[in-house]
Amino acid sequence: MNLKMLSDKIFWFLVRHTRDEAKNRLLRKVCAHIGEGTKLNSKEFGIEPYLIWVGDHVVTAIGTSFAEHDVSWYTVHRYLKKEPVRAGVKMGGIILRDNCFVGAYTVLLGGTDIGENSIIAAGSVVGRKIPPNQVWGGVPARFIMTVDEYAQKVVAAQEELPWIKSGDYRKFSDKDLIRARQMYYLREAPDLN
Repeated sequence: MNLKMLSDKIFWFLVRHTRDEAKNRLLRKVCAHIGEGTKLNSKEFGIEPYLIWVGDHVVTAIGTSFAEHDVSWYTVHRYLKKEPVRAGVKMGGIILRDNCFVGAYTVLLGGTDIGENSIIAAGSVVGRKIPPNQVWGGVPARFIMTVDEYAQKVVAAQEELPWIKSGDYRKFSDKDLIRARQMYYLREAPDLN
């Protein structure tokens, strides 16, 4: 193994095993842009990270993958019995604009452009422009609702939580809040004592 390969392996090991600002500092060395206050809980940044642009206060949940290109062109060239040419075919940038959220295990394909304040549901596959202030999800990702509608649903659901309703959560220790959440969210689980 040559020194460059070893250096690359160490770099990507560090990216995968650091968090928040330390990770952002590393990614700024290879990505087009990484904004302030961003939390990229991702470990997969593809092999063309220079095509990734991330705005301020963006959050990607665990397992989000960046795939700036696909290499199906190798298959096409073999099918056509042509010599493969690395010409940048089937590539595209990935843009995550300010204050957007990408749910767990989402795949972001080349050509993705997620608008400001937009939310992508977990497990989605995105490969297109998503307008600002919208919630999208699915395979492929489709419009679900506006962020305004989603915010109203979240607030209404939050107000129904027993520890919010009572106002007691402000007095709870971390341990008590964890127990209250367990009792609520796992109430159907057998033998939760």
